[in-house]
Amino acid sequence: MNDRDDYDLVESAPAQTIERYVEQIDKLDRLILIARATPSIESEAIATERLAQVYLEWGKDKVAAIYLQEAYDLYTQAGVTTKTDYLEYTYPQLIAPPEPPNYFTDEFIATLSHEFRNPLNGILGMSEALLEEVFGTMNERQLNAVTTIDRSGGYLLALINNMVDLSQLQAGKLELDITQVALAELCNFSVNFVKHHAIQKQIQLDLELPPTAGYIAVDLQRMRQVLIDLLERAIESTPAGGKVKLAVTIQNAHFATATSGIQFSVSDTSKEILPERNDKLAQVSANTSTPRIGFGLMLIHPIVELHGGTIDFQSAIGSGSRVNICLPDTYEIATQTLNSPSTQPHYREKQLPTHSVPNTSDIAELPLILIVEDNELNINTISSYLTAKGYRPIVAGDGESAIAMLEGGTDEPTPKFRPDLILMDIQMPGMDGFEAISCIRARSELADIPIIALTALAMEGDRDKCLAAGANDYLTKPVKLKQLNATIQQFLTAKFDNSSLSGDLWG
Repeated sequence: MNDRDDYDLVESAPAQTIERYVEQIDKLDRLILIARATPSIESEAIATERLAQVYLEWGKDKVAAIYLQEAYDLYTQAGVTTKTDYLEYTYPQLIAPPEPPNYFTDEFIATLSHEFRNPLNGILGMSEALLEEVFGTMNERQLNAVTTIDRSGGYLLALINNMVDLSQLQAGKLELDITQVALAELCNFSVNFVKHHAIQKQIQLDLELPPTAGYIAVDLQRMRQVLIDLLERAIESTPAGGKVKLAVTIQNAHFATATSGIQFSVSDTSKEILPERNDKLAQVSANTSTPRIGFGLMLIHPIVELHGGTIDFQSAIGSGSRVNICLPDTYEIATQTLNSPSTQPHYREKQLPTHSVPNTSDIAELPLILIVEDNELNINTISSYLTAKGYRPIVAGDGESAIAMLEGGTDEPTPKFRPDLILMDIQMPGMDGFEAISCIRARSELADIPIIALTALAMEGDRDKCLAAGANDYLTKPVKLKQLNATIQQFLTAKFDNSSLSGDLWG
């Protein structure tokens, strides 16, 4: 054998090896197809695993990893745990065990929120109506009982709102709705919200505002949430006879790039030592007995950061603790004297007096409100409240029924019912609220009827979807009945003369 023969032998060896690999791969591919046609998941897994091993012997690690993962998934599907354990142990660098399913998706959170909000709408709605005594007067013991029900329902609602916010924060979808807010109104609302808790614990609750509080641009709902959660934490951790205070100051030159800032300080006389790091604030809740507080504390830091602010803590044994929230001056719109007549608060909850039910002879003159709702509890709550307030409610159980009531019979040139306003639930079986609103807006003779969307959905973008469908306004369940009444008044005032809406109807 000469040198040329030796060279040809060396060349033929790799060629023979490649040919062998190709033959094995072709054979295994056919076995996989047969297993899929049978079908036999375990047989397909065995053939796929063998195919991966051929590619590993050939040195094609990347291709082998694909088939190993496929074999692993097939063994998992077939329930052959001995093989999945073997592959994890033998090829740890190539096998990625499946991640546990994430049940807390946006869709799940939205569905869970909806299922909670519907019964809460009945609980909070009925308790609010009872506290207004629209169904008759109550004695002190009854008022206290209903107040407890209303407060407990409020805690559940806050827990649901925090859960939704946390899911949106985790997904990077939490956004602020910045509006101009009267600083005094924001602080007064927050303090009044926790006043009952402070009285129960015999704690002195104080509010200290500067003479020129003025307006700031913040997300009203979320800043209330921040202040209320901090006040609740302080009250919960302070022993009976202690003090809790919310103080607001204008901090000049507080920021390196700003000339001034607004500082909210919540102080207490508790023995609790707050953590130095602001991202550990939620751990404080481990010592509290109110779960909602801990849930809410998890949101304080990101909400403050979204506002461009900072948060820090001060505490000392025997002197209590203080949480400081500073917002930059870019969020301070103006400063006006609190007693100035030009100062108009951003939020004011209108106090409506108790109304009597109108006389039967006047019923035909009352505004007709169409309630489109499939939940019986919500129907009873809203319709009974509106009746007591001097409206004439009618009910449609779903979107299709509402359209039928509005369109009437085929021989009728005009709708059977022409309500003055429509309250439209969104999530309903069959034709949902979005489709029903679109159908109503498609008819020119119905286009001017105000529609208020009432929905238990509370995820990002839900309000925009309702308005895009043709709704005039959007209220989230559980609906505050006072707010609902005020919203209805707002739309109906534009349709009727003020003289026709006097007396018991508006109050």
